[in-house]
Amino acid sequence: MNATSLLPLCILPCALCISMPAFAGGKAIGSGDTLVFLGDSITDFGAKRLHGYPNLVVKGLAANGIDVAWHGAGIAGDTSADMLGRFDRDVAARKPDVVTISAGVNDVWFNKATFETFCANERAMVAKAKAAGARVILLSPTTAVGENDRDDLRRFAAGVRAIAEEEGVAYAPAFEDVRAWIDDPDHPPLALLNNAGLRATYDGVHMAPAGDRALARATLKGLGLDADELSHAEAAWNADDTLVPLIAPPSSTAKITVRLTDAEAQAVSGLTLKQILDRGIPSLAANPTIEAEGAGASAAMTVTPSTGTFSYKAYDQLLLVARILGIRADEAIRCAILRGARGGTTPPPGAPVAVVNDVLVGADRATFDATVSSVGPTASSCDVLLRYGAAGGSLGRPVRVAVGENGSFTWMLKGLQPNTDYSYEATFVNNATTPQHCVVTGRFKTKATSGAIAPSGEDDTAAIQSAIDAAAPSRGTVVLGEGIFRLSAELMVTGGVSVAGQDMTKTTLRQTAAHRVVTIRDGSRIEGLTLTGGKTTANWQHGAGALVVDGTLSRCRVWHNHAGFVGNNIYGGGVNIEKGVIEQSVIAFNTAGGAAAGGGGIAWRYASGPVLIDSCKVYGNAVPNGSGGGIAVLMGNPDLTIRDTEITGNSAGTKGGGVDLATYKPSVRLVDCTVSGNTAKAGEADLSGMPAPGSSNSEEPGKARFGADSAPTP
Repeated sequence: MNATSLLPLCILPCALCISMPAFAGGKAIGSGDTLVFLGDSITDFGAKRLHGYPNLVVKGLAANGIDVAWHGAGIAGDTSADMLGRFDRDVAARKPDVVTISAGVNDVWFNKATFETFCANERAMVAKAKAAGARVILLSPTTAVGENDRDDLRRFAAGVRAIAEEEGVAYAPAFEDVRAWIDDPDHPPLALLNNAGLRATYDGVHMAPAGDRALARATLKGLGLDADELSHAEAAWNADDTLVPLIAPPSSTAKITVRLTDAEAQAVSGLTLKQILDRGIPSLAANPTIEAEGAGASAAMTVTPSTGTFSYKAYDQLLLVARILGIRADEAIRCAILRGARGGTTPPPGAPVAVVNDVLVGADRATFDATVSSVGPTASSCDVLLRYGAAGGSLGRPVRVAVGENGSFTWMLKGLQPNTDYSYEATFVNNATTPQHCVVTGRFKTKATSGAIAPSGEDDTAAIQSAIDAAAPSRGTVVLGEGIFRLSAELMVTGGVSVAGQDMTKTTLRQTAAHRVVTIRDGSRIEGLTLTGGKTTANWQHGAGALVVDGTLSRCRVWHNHAGFVGNNIYGGGVNIEKGVIEQSVIAFNTAGGAAAGGGGIAWRYASGPVLIDSCKVYGNAVPNGSGGGIAVLMGNPDLTIRDTEITGNSAGTKGGGVDLATYKPSVRLVDCTVSGNTAKAGEADLSGMPAPGSSNSEEPGKARFGADSAPTP
């Protein structure tokens, strides 16, 4: 890969997936080498299970002509100190050429080591490996109980990366890649072992096939494989139907029972359950529909871990069906059995359908936003190859920029010339048995050099915060260019500073850590931005997208933020506002979780001054265990107004799917608003509570309106 011109930005909303090979001029491993995987139970189980990451790594290396001898040296429950203590016996004694070290999960989980002690143990293991003549790959720790995004685990992962840089060894972004899979809403929950919300693990810690694959990809990157070689590894995993147990590890008692009608049972009487699934899965992937059990169905068919194994391609097809239909993976398995029993046929291979939604340009870079809306019948994913060049000239050789994609993603070109026209050609190649492809072409022009801050493709937090701090004495403006700015900490917009993007569709602040995206104080202002990826993980941490203490949010899009993955008393999945204005903005697909939650989209909590929501759209937000799916007002003064705003398609676990005004009985005016099509499990679907005098329900054509069942009385 040409690193000077092309930086692959991992698939939206994934973290940046990079490794830092320490071996100039080639890979960290070659044919004939001995490879030892050192780790804890994740490595131990991974060596014993065919979908485990050590097995996948070795298979991926073989697919690229690299055959190695290997040993698993994982022990359940081991901390970094335990691994250091047995390093000579279990690693050095095997005379390895390459050692991968995966430590830290148990140090964090059981609070067995301070950060400083953990780092000292990591450095000591690196020293021992070097003394043994081995090349080292450091894996960052992956996930703790419940797949929680914990700040302490992030700190340990960052420490591993820093040690790799300091020691001149390779880094495998295990934490980043596994976390990216978990956080990507394109990936459905697996519902295995009664853990309905898990996406990458069986139990919140130990890897399911999805997590093992992410971990294997990270390790192969650390070993120096590029995107082309990763694609060869993926092809090997996709072709091997011995890798993936369909629902759980062999030791599990998990099962899925499906009832067939007598006619359906008779039709498949000569087939094993695996044979039924082998024809049902690709048929369902080609034409995803919910398959319901027939009336009077009684013949039971049960899927257990012993049902059989499948390839990653079949596994991905099930996940793709689950995503398209909005169901869990176990429900997709149920549908595949019914489809197979009903004789579903699979059409011939077809081409994928993909689109480049937008190209966000700066002076020296361009960020592509794309969607694969269909991978094509009989396929489960696509690789993406890109050619580009100055308009009118050669587009150059194709470079693989994405591997195994089936959803929305981004990639970034760097090193472009300012004020220059470029042409590009993106080819999407699916993994059908007979691969099919589609080609998307287009043009873009880079901007002239300006004073706007441009996204770096890595962590932009320090650059933006420094500019805000410098502008504060003069209440100045910080201008952000087009593209996606990655954050690893919360931005603090204070001192009356304005932060301006190019447009909510062109400039994005994407939080990659477990933090709020931005806090606005002192009459400050942000405008023309998308705020996304924010997460709060403790009690009373409100507003995952933005906390507006005193300021203005104008022409912004606040979406896909989640307040309260851990913790209670959480208000404002998207925004919590105490004083100020939210205007001409979109607040969508945010969640306030935990107990005693309110305001999936927007919340007022202890409002300290006038608050106005004006000309906004609030939709698709949720509070699974609380009230006010769209907006919740919890405490405040009388000067609260929602004007000319559409509040639709939100949901609440208790009352006020659209708006909840009842708690503590604050006084709120709703003027010319649409509040309709919302849902609540208990209480009023659209509007809970009585708006204040001065509210209105406009009858003028073209004006927003309250839902018919919740029109307030002026």
